[in-house]
Amino acid sequence: MLQFSSAALALEYAGLWPHNPGLAQILEQLGHHVRRHFRKSVMLTCIQRTLGTQLTAYGRGSKQIDPRSALHQADPGAWLADTADRSARWALLQQRASPHLFWLAADIAPWLYTPEETRQILAFLRGFDPVNALPVIPAAGSRTVWLHAAGSRGPHFHIQYHGPLRPLPAAGHRLA
Repeated sequence: MLQFSSAALALEYAGLWPHNPGLAQILEQLGHHVRRHFRKSVMLTCIQRTLGTQLTAYGRGSKQIDPRSALHQADPGAWLADTADRSARWALLQQRASPHLFWLAADIAPWLYTPEETRQILAFLRGFDPVNALPVIPAAGSRTVWLHAAGSRGPHFHIQYHGPLRPLPAAGHRLA
């Protein structure tokens, strides 16, 4: 079961489906998995954010993503048509873009889970690594998940994904 840290985030989640249905599906599957195995919810705390929000939250410690990869995965035509937010183009020029900028990532709260549940959630999400087209997060050793504390946001699971709509988990991990 998915919960949202704000009503605005719930609306943003609805917008995730047309932008990145694979990530939306992983979040749904994680919600079912956590509900079935731990009788708990998954609390989403962040999906999409602008470069300005990224810099406010993380300062100069922003994660980097290969700008060629970002261009391939996003729709530059939409950026050019959007006169209100040019942050995506600036991020590419600065090569400092977060996957959140391109609807490629979501964050969830870790404080709901015991250390063993956290370990199981990490294992479940790493099961998507073989079909995830994004590069490995070096600090995490995974393409899909990173449990970390950064900037003013505190600890959170960073989940990123770009791949098939119905990815297969790693052997031994059942989807809900």
